[in-house]
Amino acid sequence: MPKEFKPGWTYIKSSGLKQKVAVNNKTGMVYCEDGAIYKPEEIKIMDKAGKQITPEIHLVKKMFGGEITEFIYKEAESD
Repeated sequence: MPKEFKPGWTYIKSSGLKQKVAVNNKTGMVYCEDGAIYKPEEIKIMDKAGKQITPEIHLVKKMFGGEITEFIYKEAESD
């Protein structure tokens, strides 16, 4: 994450991720303070599902890398 504000970038504090993120205004890439990176397609998948990237989803992505390719929500079954 850049230490100074640069033209062409939007900087926000993500309440869901509890950290600062930098968004490249041209590419739509999202760079998180902790080093995780999200492509615009990943953000669109979550938006389409009506979900936000939660700290749990973020942790899995950060630990294993990879890319969010779909989001399927399944209710936990009760006993």
